[in-house]
Amino acid sequence: MRTRSNNRSLLARLLPSAALALFLLSPSLVFGAEPTAQDREEAKRAYTEGRKLAKEGKLAEAVEAFRRAHDRAPTPVTRLELARALQSQGKLVEAHRLADSTPGMPITATETQKSKVSRTEARELATLLAAKLPKVVLVVKGAGAETKVAIDGLPVSQELLSQEQPIDPGSHVATATMGDRSVEVPFSLAESERKEIELDVSPPPPVEPPAPAVSLAPKTEPKPQPKPVQSKAPPEEEGLHPFVPVMFTVASVSLVTAVVTGSVALSQASELKDACPNNGCPPEWHSELSTHEALAVTSTVAFAVGGAAAAAGIVGWIVDATSSPSPTASVKARFTGTGLAVEGAW
Repeated sequence: MRTRSNNRSLLARLLPSAALALFLLSPSLVFGAEPTAQDREEAKRAYTEGRKLAKEGKLAEAVEAFRRAHDRAPTPVTRLELARALQSQGKLVEAHRLADSTPGMPITATETQKSKVSRTEARELATLLAAKLPKVVLVVKGAGAETKVAIDGLPVSQELLSQEQPIDPGSHVATATMGDRSVEVPFSLAESERKEIELDVSPPPPVEPPAPAVSLAPKTEPKPQPKPVQSKAPPEEEGLHPFVPVMFTVASVSLVTAVVTGSVALSQASELKDACPNNGCPPEWHSELSTHEALAVTSTVAFAVGGAAAAAGIVGWIVDATSSPSPTASVKARFTGTGLAVEGAW
């Protein structure tokens, strides 16, 4: 028991001395681990190569060169250049992480003024990139403990769901898997854009069983019912046959025409009698003589047509009044060349 107590006392006295010696002999604990001369040389060559490739626009090769330089001898200069190359590639998430961590890198014993300036510039770049970073929020419906969510194939933990996550600008694919159910949603984001993506892995609604079949009794068609016999209404008495008023109308028009043309012809006859003695008319009266003769003929024909139409109308009226109507009754009128002929059947 006393031996264990003595060992503890000895250890307590030696620890402060050992810690002081380790602090004095190992400046890397304060300034960070120092790379070897070979590491610095290879890092310098890779850094120079990266600067050249970046100027030529070969960003992918420049990123690889800066990454080798930073792995060999990590300094604020190499980390800042790597962050800038990644920014040019559109990989803002990694570029922001590197720029944001540059000011906090361990200070080495051989740190140059350029490294100090790079710390300041990295801080400014980190602020700029933070404003440009797109954000995405994944909302998973029907999620359970076994739900697996990923963006571009990279898993997203359950704790980060429904929270803003920084993401590079461009096109992406969000996936969610729950058992045998899987959903995939493509989306794209621009710089500084925020978007909410919904992934629904809820189970499908239960399928309702089909309704039981209902047996239907055969339909009996109703027997045709005899149609009721409709009694014919007595024929209505017909009015005057259309032939009668037509004939009277023709007679009226013809007689009026005959009277008018006859009156004009009679008035011309007295003048022609004086101008044409012994039935001989001078040339200047030939036109007047022709008009007189045409009016006289027209008056005569009109009197004849009017008389015939009046007679036909009177006969039709008498026949229509003394006989029953015939369904085959018809009336026709035609010109014979010298007059108007009217034919009828009753």
